[in-house]
Amino acid sequence: MRRLIQILPGLVVIAGLLVTCVPGSYAQSAQITGRVTDPSGAVVPGVEIAVTNVQTSVQKTIVTNGAGIYVLPFLAPGTYKARIHKKGVP
Repeated sequence: MRRLIQILPGLVVIAGLLVTCVPGSYAQSAQITGRVTDPSGAVVPGVEIAVTNVQTSVQKTIVTNGAGIYVLPFLAPGTYKARIHKKGVP
């Protein structure tokens, strides 16, 4: 019992360090979110949004929903080029 009391404070410190280190591992991705509207402010559904990581050339594509909203989650941090295209619009 005495040995446990001597070790317990050290274990508490180690556990505290582990808990504070874990959240940093989740911050290794980014997200781009937005809404596409026309000049009058009306939402534009069905727009293709493609982003390309400049450093890795990895491309991700999504289409806006009925409310004109898009979400590109789990992107590696970096610089991106975006391409926006709507079928039927030059």
